[in-house]
Amino acid sequence: MGSINPYAFKAHGLSEEFLSYHQSIEIVLTNFMRWVGHSPLVAHNSRFDMRMLCQELRRWDIPMNGNKVFCTLRYYRAKYPGMAYSLDDLASHFRIDQIIERRTHGALVDAEICARVYQKFLDAL
Repeated sequence: MGSINPYAFKAHGLSEEFLSYHQSIEIVLTNFMRWVGHSPLVAHNSRFDMRMLCQELRRWDIPMNGNKVFCTLRYYRAKYPGMAYSLDDLASHFRIDQIIERRTHGALVDAEICARVYQKFLDAL
């Protein structure tokens, strides 16, 4: 494994040592796609997330499952014109930031915030 980019380390807090104790991205992606199956995916700024996911799946020759994708960013932009739409802004708007404390930019905390933002969408149905 090459050295971790200092900007990536600052943003995510994942060191090379930390990553050395975990499974390879190929194994993680294979397991993730198996776990997800054909369920819909929910993402904030899904264009970015899906581009990154598809890029890595192609890199490791792992097939996509044809999942439908719900984008919380796109939804809230349409529903609340003029509002700030970052995931942190939505967390603040819905007071999710009082439940979840963010120390670094990380996939797990982002996923939890996004899930709670999506739940707000479902609650409004």
